[in-house]
Amino acid sequence: MVKKRKNNNLFFKLGKYLVLISIMIFANYNIYWYAKNKRETKIINEIMDISTPITRNNTISEEVIPSDNNSVVCNDCGVLEIPIINLSKLFFPMDNPNNNVDKNVQVLDGSLFPDQENSILALAAHSGYGYEAFFDDLDQLSIGNDINIYYHHIKYNYQIIKIYKEIKDGNISIEHSNDQLLVLTTCDKKDKTKQLVIVAKLNN
Repeated sequence: MVKKRKNNNLFFKLGKYLVLISIMIFANYNIYWYAKNKRETKIINEIMDISTPITRNNTISEEVIPSDNNSVVCNDCGVLEIPIINLSKLFFPMDNPNNNVDKNVQVLDGSLFPDQENSILALAAHSGYGYEAFFDDLDQLSIGNDINIYYHHIKYNYQIIKIYKEIKDGNISIEHSNDQLLVLTTCDKKDKTKQLVIVAKLNN
């Protein structure tokens, strides 16, 4: 009987340690995401504050990103803004380690940024559950909705022209066009073998 009681005490102690470790891991995970989101929000606000809306006749400003002690500089970063679903997310250059769908909104290989001729900027992110599901509300968008890209001090305004689903095979089918395009993609919530694709055209 004594041995059995000792074993019970041992299992009880082990259980307490496991619960404590789980709580610590969960707390650290939340602290990490809180700090990441706070820093990202500051960068997003800086990029959006110094961006000039692009129009048919305006001149691109040569303004330089502020670099004082209170500024968080992110060279060649951009911001994706979808007002109707209240989304503002930072994206990184293609060769940046943070350009990863498991961490952020990812710029897909082969993309051309909106300051280039005949650009197609393709962005991907997760949907579903968890902190990384940045495109979870993408299925709420409709044709005609506005999407903004802030890049190199310029605000580019796009309008959604097409929404469709296709087989998820690592490729996105886009019809040839002379328009400047923005493409957003994420996994379809109902069928994980398919991807949701949103195509938007730059408003001139």
